Amino acid sequence: MSSPIHFKRIILSLLILLLCTSFSYSQDSLNISAVASMYDFWFGVVDMAVNESIAFLSTGSTGLKVINFADPDNIEVLYEGDPFQNTSNLQLVGNRLFVLTDGIKIFDISDPSDLVPVDHIEGNFTEFYYSEDILFAIYYNRTDDEKFLHIYEQERDHMNLRGSILLADQYRSFSSIQSSGTTLYFTSTRFGDNLYAVDFHDFENINISTFDFGELENLVVYNNYLIANIDYENLLLFDISEPLNPTQVDIDGLVELNENLITIQNDLLYTGRYGIIYVYELDNLPNVVLVGQITPPDNYDFNYISIVGDSLIYKMNNGFKIFDISEYNNPALIIEYLFGGGVSSGALYDQFLLCSPVYGGVASIDISNPLHPLQFNLVENFHFDHIQIQGDYAFTSESYIDNYHYNHHFNITDLSDLPETVPLFNGGEQGEFDRFQVAGDRIYTLTFPASAGAENYFLIMDISDIQYPDTIGFYRTPSSMQRLIVDDNIAYVTEYDNLLLLDLTDETNPTVLSRLPIDVFFDMTLHDNYLYIQAYRYPLENQETIIDVSDPQNPQILYQAPIDRYYSIFDFSGDYMYKDIGRYISILDVSDPLNPIETGFYETSGSAFDLIIDEPYLYVMDGSQLLVLDCSEAIDWNGVPQQNTKTPATISIGDAYPNPFNATLSIPFSIQQPGKVDISLYNLQGQTVFNNTQLIQNGISRFNLRVD
Repeated sequence: MSSPIHFKRIILSLLILLLCTSFSYSQDSLNISAVASMYDFWFGVVDMAVNESIAFLSTGSTGLKVINFADPDNIEVLYEGDPFQNTSNLQLVGNRLFVLTDGIKIFDISDPSDLVPVDHIEGNFTEFYYSEDILFAIYYNRTDDEKFLHIYEQERDHMNLRGSILLADQYRSFSSIQSSGTTLYFTSTRFGDNLYAVDFHDFENINISTFDFGELENLVVYNNYLIANIDYENLLLFDISEPLNPTQVDIDGLVELNENLITIQNDLLYTGRYGIIYVYELDNLPNVVLVGQITPPDNYDFNYISIVGDSLIYKMNNGFKIFDISEYNNPALIIEYLFGGGVSSGALYDQFLLCSPVYGGVASIDISNPLHPLQFNLVENFHFDHIQIQGDYAFTSESYIDNYHYNHHFNITDLSDLPETVPLFNGGEQGEFDRFQVAGDRIYTLTFPASAGAENYFLIMDISDIQYPDTIGFYRTPSSMQRLIVDDNIAYVTEYDNLLLLDLTDETNPTVLSRLPIDVFFDMTLHDNYLYIQAYRYPLENQETIIDVSDPQNPQILYQAPIDRYYSIFDFSGDYMYKDIGRYISILDVSDPLNPIETGFYETSGSAFDLIIDEPYLYVMDGSQLLVLDCSEAIDWNGVPQQNTKTPATISIGDAYPNPFNATLSIPFSIQQPGKVDISLYNLQGQTVFNNTQLIQNGISRFNLRVD
């Protein structure tokens, strides 16, 4: 008999259990249950506000983080998490913090470690902007699919609704907002980004005027002027002394005309172009005077830069950097705070799930027991936006920004010695080498043109020699190709407004079998002889299409109908379709394609970037967490989940489920060899309240406790 194995007497207090619990559950579900989730390292910065040495970070579905960086060597997290779940926009006004979360919440931040609620405006809001005691908020009525501009006026610490106006389609989403007196100026992300002016001097008679100045962005009001970008780079200046009659005037004194507006503060205008930030005095508008320029050490996207006093703040998906710019020519890094990034994509390899945060490498998670992911390793020097694994090789594409241009690389990496990875092939910059499929010793891929006017290619590459892929055939078209599926010597390729079927029998010379006109594509998946397509028909309704491709020379549309929302992520396993419809996971029985039946659903905290099916489990990467869903009831699962019995590398104990205040607890743990395990439960006074001995056979187990 093997000798007993003793933990260091697993000391579990109610407080520790409460802090360690990381499982997430939804009451809005059918036949699907969440069995595990991981939040650590998986959230990114959605919005950010800074007040002196305090940073308020909105991290999406993982809530709000408040960070004190007064001492860069000892950064202190003052607050994080509840009750700020699903935060997005933040705005800091004096000692008040406005948070777009469950409605719009307003907090007194006099003590950043103890945020005091001041007001809560309930409702389904999508955007807001506060200025001079007036709060502008976009309210979305889901039932009737209508958006309203609500205008609130502050009276002491309470916001009172004073007026409202129904928004037409062309200005239902704000991209930039500024106000001056009783006029609100905004641009919209729809229909050309014109300039709109809202006259709210009479709350009972609100009017909206439209001005066609082109695609405007980044509005800033300064005295009687409105400054904006056109086409995201050139600066325009408008005289708004007559608020409802803005008049364009020329700016004199700019170094370059095509500068990107960053901000205005303390009578200084900050603009950017090609890695340089120009600083101008505004005392004599429309004339400006250059007083200095700043060269950040990296090629930063100016849309994520803000200036506060002598500090330049750069917001990233995985944190932020702050530079001292008191000396324009010598910006000094004060602080760099990084903590991960949103989950974007993933794939299964052996007992590991490889997930790609937006920034910061690749997370390697041991899911040999899906109910409790046991390990979290960060694989360095390995990044991807899209991934497919075949054997021990990962085929990935990655994008990055260099000199303000997106570049795309295709890579092949050896995974056989995880967490170490060995790069085998770097395709270099080949246009947008983004969509691809690996099958046997072939890679099929689409290359989007690296420059305007360049042609688009469907490529066939031989990877018999994994380190030296060789192009053996291609098809060339002037149309933009967006999605790709290859099955049984047929390539299904989406052009801008066509479904293209290519015969690959002769790999050196792919030929067209048929073209089927169809609306703009968003995504597609092949199941049996049916092609399922999501079409994003902007600005019309979204559309779902099912095409019978059993006869490749004559594909037939079987079904086509509008849908409320397109679902960007969907996949099949057997007769079941798994899809994400924006914070809503749905499972459909599609054994009869024309009569799908929903067998299960689960509401998540964020929209999925990727779904990984390993029945009966579904791994959901929703941009802030890895969520493990048990779908056995939704898919009529009668099998036994595959459990990898590989010996765990370390002794570990997981988080308690569901929480320490329930009558029952489940605690997963692993040991390095089979044997006896003594488990003890202590209260906060250190007294033993429970003791149990278990015999563990395979090194991985779960202890269940009931407290009466």
